[in-house]
Amino acid sequence: MNGTFGSDTAAAVTAFQTAKGVPATGTVDSHTWTALLAAGSQPTLQSGSTGADVQRLKRALTAALGQTVGIDGDFGSLTTSAVKSYQTARGLGADGIVGALA
Repeated sequence: MNGTFGSDTAAAVTAFQTAKGVPATGTVDSHTWTALLAAGSQPTLQSGSTGADVQRLKRALTAALGQTVGIDGDFGSLTTSAVKSYQTARGLGADGIVGALA
């Protein structure tokens, strides 16, 4: 690493984007940040859930929505609202519950 976003970095970003099914632009945009921050286990999360997976979800929501979602390990009413906003924006059923993709 040298602190420069050069052709090798762009190629790595493009490969990551392709692997994650996000637009392969070679630049790090909100889609890429969301995929990076959401990487990991995918348990079902909903109001009342707690822990590191909720914290990771909130980081991903912050990147995806472009608004700050308090990044802690508690899934409360504000998180439910943020999840519903994300689901609605993506044309998904807005139930406020997050789970693994089928």
